[in-house]
Amino acid sequence: MFTIELDLARGHIMLSLNKDAVTQVAFFPDDGIIPNSRRPVVLYRGIVSYSDRRKIEEELKHLVAENRWYVAWPWRIYTFTHWHSTTHEGLICIDGRATIRLGGPRVGCEFEIASGDVLFLPAGVAHRKIASTKDFTVCGIYPKGKEYDLIKGARTLNAEARGRSRTIAFLFNDPLLGKEGSLSKLWK
Repeated sequence: MFTIELDLARGHIMLSLNKDAVTQVAFFPDDGIIPNSRRPVVLYRGIVSYSDRRKIEEELKHLVAENRWYVAWPWRIYTFTHWHSTTHEGLICIDGRATIRLGGPRVGCEFEIASGDVLFLPAGVAHRKIASTKDFTVCGIYPKGKEYDLIKGARTLNAEARGRSRTIAFLFNDPLLGKEGSLSKLWK
């Protein structure tokens, strides 16, 4: 465990990262409709903790910016199957718990995520929220300079988007742990 102390204009805040957090990976093949990815989904269990919930978004913005990522939004995860063809996505769970289906309805499976977990989805991997607690909130993060699109539904067959998702390079560091993080090694 190591602690990052940030002295922001709003005051002194702390974000702790557990470098020994359990890392899980899962691969989802192309099912003929949803491309998924040759890269694995990466899930860090309980990697993030923080001292003040009201300031966590600001803390995360500073932390991920150091590794060329940005926080796009704090919100929830859609309840319909969707994927992104233009960029990879990170989901940092900052409150609550949820059941998430990854990989789509044909080849996917369900994962439980909770506050402190971080889920990294390579471009093309389908995802949707199945159920959650009322307070469930994630921060969506993306590599700097990349804008996300939204491809809806498992029946969407968009050849251009499918092809585009396969060409998205990973030229960035792990947004939390930098060059030494599992994401940097697994997504080369």
